Amino acid sequence: MINHWYKALLLFIVFLCHRYSCTVGSRFINLNKMAASMKINIRLQLILIIFLKIHYNLASIRKDLFSTKTAYAWTRDEDEIVPENRFMTTDFEGKQCTAVNFQVLLRHGARFPGYKDIRRMNQLHELLKFAVRSEDFQFLQTWESEFPEVHEKQLVDEGEDEQFGLGERFGTSFKQLLTDNMQNVQFYSSSKQRCLDSAMAFYEGITGAILDESFDDLKPVVNNDILRFHADCANYYHSVENNKTHLLFYKKFKYGPELKMVATNVAKRLGLKHAELNAGDLKLIYFWCTFEMIIIGKDDWCHLMTDEEKEVMEYHNDLKQYWKKAYGHHMIGKMACPLVSHMFKLLEEATKTRTSVGSFYFGHAETVAPIYAALGLFNDSQPLTDSNFSAMKHRAFKSSKILQFSANLAIVLYECKDYTESGSFIDDFVIRMFVNEQPVNVPACDRLVCPFVKVKDSYLHHIDDCLSSNICKLPVHDEL
Repeated sequence: MINHWYKALLLFIVFLCHRYSCTVGSRFINLNKMAASMKINIRLQLILIIFLKIHYNLASIRKDLFSTKTAYAWTRDEDEIVPENRFMTTDFEGKQCTAVNFQVLLRHGARFPGYKDIRRMNQLHELLKFAVRSEDFQFLQTWESEFPEVHEKQLVDEGEDEQFGLGERFGTSFKQLLTDNMQNVQFYSSSKQRCLDSAMAFYEGITGAILDESFDDLKPVVNNDILRFHADCANYYHSVENNKTHLLFYKKFKYGPELKMVATNVAKRLGLKHAELNAGDLKLIYFWCTFEMIIIGKDDWCHLMTDEEKEVMEYHNDLKQYWKKAYGHHMIGKMACPLVSHMFKLLEEATKTRTSVGSFYFGHAETVAPIYAALGLFNDSQPLTDSNFSAMKHRAFKSSKILQFSANLAIVLYECKDYTESGSFIDDFVIRMFVNEQPVNVPACDRLVCPFVKVKDSYLHHIDDCLSSNICKLPVHDEL
């Protein structure tokens, strides 16, 4: 909600600047002089100066590099105009194909930090408040956390806006398919409240786009088996989560030269004489920057790091996401098979009947990343390690762009009907995949459009052989 007021006020400022011939574009503008030149009253001058300072600070910060805590709006063009039915049709081998079904997975929207991070941040602040000597960070003397523990990990206004907007755009993009068919769309959610709230906000957006009225009577099916498959997977916790050697590269980078340089620079910037900053402290500062920008529109903590230093922090977190939630172990993709199997069985049913036109699933980063691994998406030619930070700057597995808040994956089934023959055949169907509303190559064909049969065959080990009880069962080691 803050963003809407912010934009409205910014438009008002632009109007005033146009009216009074002031220059808004310069970072080095004299804001006091600018306000005074408008010949407006002192109270409005003060409001204007405060607003412009906030605007210039926020505008000068790159926002697309906060890993899994990146706001969805920061990675897309908010001014994009979505044409009606933009993804309803596609061409394949000379045929025009029409969408008949979709399976869409979404991560929940932007949320409050967890209570552990809230407590740790309060502790770090107490340390810095008495240790900092720099006059550039006087906010530390009066700063107080605006995130009560009781709100931990709850969806915030920005998260609701993200999901509402996604619902609107998805409804617009597939309006032809969804009109008169909303009753044939299923909604599934994790049991976590932030996912349920995300589903509701999305539903309000999509019904508004399709029915010209937003409805809030959704009751999604709660299914943790397909959306929190990691939570009860003993083999995952044994092989990955609790495996001390599994995050070797993440831990080595933690004590490597890049992160040490960030710690040195931040300490110097703060004027710290004796206190030292460790990787955990840097991570708190890095994530607190994005939480405050998203939730309350402040950027005080953001200025403790340069954009280049934030890229180092981003890579450090990507190492964790890569090795712990995606490509770090063969069983991570395997344990996602309940959801992959569920999606593809519904897609196959749609090649025979039209009882359903699609499903939406609301889960977590721990849901989305393993699905990427299962489908073979964003798999770089070389793995992320502690020693190839510079070489991997343009990596495919960049969580700020693929695992941000409200990240989404859509698998869409199209029918390429041959009107010279009666009935539909399995060979008449093709698949497209979209990540964050943009088309991506389907791994089975390495192209944007791929025959459904070929895609399904490439995932048979997930679809037909999904015995999650065996996948998640702890391995038995015979003792001699």
